[in-house]
Amino acid sequence: MIAFEDIDKRLKEIGKNRAWLAEVTGRSPDSIRVALAPNAPDYKRTKLLAKALSDAIEKEESAELKPAGELPLPDRLTIEVEPERMTRYCEAADFAHQNLKAWAIQELNKAADEWLALKNRQKLSSVAEEPPQSKVADGK
Repeated sequence: MIAFEDIDKRLKEIGKNRAWLAEVTGRSPDSIRVALAPNAPDYKRTKLLAKALSDAIEKEESAELKPAGELPLPDRLTIEVEPERMTRYCEAADFAHQNLKAWAIQELNKAADEWLALKNRQKLSSVAEEPPQSKVADGK
């Protein structure tokens, strides 16, 4: 948790102010102003308030570390398939002695690993290729 004395410094580092902090935490600007005052009484600096303020700042800091436009990957995947394809998936999973979820995850992992290996091979082969030699006229 961020110490109350460090809140303003951390806000400045992320280009935010107390008004932003009040808005994202749902706390009143006055309660934040009083809690961040140098001589604030302990009863105005509750652990609950410290956690709310810290969480908001740390969330913003971690969002800034991600490249723009990059969203976190979901931990769930939903697909819609035609009934006959679903029957094939279930048969393949049965044949592999797995439930459908385990089989699907295994197959997705296998496909992703193959794609990554192909991508790495392409990267290595493009680095290994020599650039075309330019032919310079001798002037004769």
